[in-house]
Amino acid sequence: KDFKTESLLYKHFITHASLSIVKKLVQYFTCDFCAKKYDSKISLQRHTLFLHNDRMPYICEHCGFTAYHEEPLKEHLAKEHVHCSTYLCYKCGLEFRDKSEL
Repeated sequence: KDFKTESLLYKHFITHASLSIVKKLVQYFTCDFCAKKYDSKISLQRHTLFLHNDRMPYICEHCGFTAYHEEPLKEHLAKEHVHCSTYLCYKCGLEFRDKSEL
């Protein structure tokens, strides 16, 4: 039987072999930046592109967290900085979470 990817072949091995044998056969691709392991080269490339890319246009003004898209930054802000009202209007004294709201 032919398999389109090496990953699919290894998943098929599980049906015929014990897990310990399969683990020895599986080739992992390890991220050079964070040591996370992937079972396919394309998964590692996708991880590197989105998480370890210098072109991360969305940056958290509170802690420096970076994101490739706006949505992960919004989720980060809602989870990690929910109580951060750090932008104070010097004219009226109101506080804002987002600098653009001043």
